[in-house]
Amino acid sequence: MTDAIQTSEKVPTADLLPEPAEHRDLLAKFKPLIQEREALLATGVRDPFAIVMSEVKSPTLAVIQGKDGTLHAVYSYFVTKGKSMKHAAFNEAWVKEGDK
Repeated sequence: MTDAIQTSEKVPTADLLPEPAEHRDLLAKFKPLIQEREALLATGVRDPFAIVMSEVKSPTLAVIQGKDGTLHAVYSYFVTKGKSMKHAAFNEAWVKEGDK
């Protein structure tokens, strides 16, 4: 036999070929994460992804208004070993008091 014939005998069968691109699920890699989130929500834990940012000032600063009216400011900044985050909360009374 020639090399060409020997090589052609080693062609993979259809069940060993990769799935055609039109059949691949691009989000399949997220299925475990989705299942984990659904299991967590089934326990009654509040959905952390349901938080609505009241105002995004920059990539490192956001303001969130809680259901009780409290304003939460969250920002990140650089420290010696990388980045860190700060959180500050202001209740309605403190905001209305202003600079008195």
